[in-house]
Amino acid sequence: MSLPPSCYIGDHRIIMKPTFGGKLIVPSTDLSIMPDLILSGHIEAELCNWINNNIKPGNVCFDVGANIGFITLLLGIIGTQIYCFEANPVAFNFLQDNVAMNGINAKLFNMAVWSEETQLVLHSSNRVLGGSSVKETGRCQPDNLDIAVPAFKLDDFCSEEGIDYIDFLKIDIEGSEYHAFLGMIELLHDRKIRTIVFEFSRWALGEDLNLLKEFLLGVQGAQYFSIGPHGEEQPLDLEMQFQSGPNQNVLMRL
Repeated sequence: MSLPPSCYIGDHRIIMKPTFGGKLIVPSTDLSIMPDLILSGHIEAELCNWINNNIKPGNVCFDVGANIGFITLLLGIIGTQIYCFEANPVAFNFLQDNVAMNGINAKLFNMAVWSEETQLVLHSSNRVLGGSSVKETGRCQPDNLDIAVPAFKLDDFCSEEGIDYIDFLKIDIEGSEYHAFLGMIELLHDRKIRTIVFEFSRWALGEDLNLLKEFLLGVQGAQYFSIGPHGEEQPLDLEMQFQSGPNQNVLMRL
């Protein structure tokens, strides 16, 4: 098996070529997404296939928990209008470089998405960059560093930016998804988002697990799906997902 093209460029940075094209600078010290990116050229294959099947040029897309910009890069190659939110300053620096290097049409915000405008403490880790979280689960790495980060509501953000409709919203914020949903109640009520894909992790959600379930069940008219290996949508029983379903991306359509 041949490996995707990659090269160490110094300062703990690797440049590599994802399977869908473009270029990505990856932190060589990271143990969360770096190994799979270097060995296979991709992560989140099912979600990437869904994006390729459903997202069109010109769509307005939000990447909440953008990390170093892997999904952002795919959305940029498609030609969407992207808003990226990443609370971790280390990941955000990589995100900035990757967006600039690929000439992507994206606005970047080094902030957390939350249920109110406030300051949060982010438990960050360079060894597991993708595991940084404002939840206690982010404290489990030996190189944990606590960082104060600003946070805001998507309802307020869209109002201030004059954004009337979001075609695609991806949320991957390590267990804080419930609070992100609380901060977009108006957008959901007014049906200003077409599709949301969020990461479901029972362990990361912790005490917010049942709160998120009740919130989602209360969103009128919403349909839920899992995403198959080729990006196909498979109807999902939300109650069963929260009771015993696997950790996976969940697709919500309004």
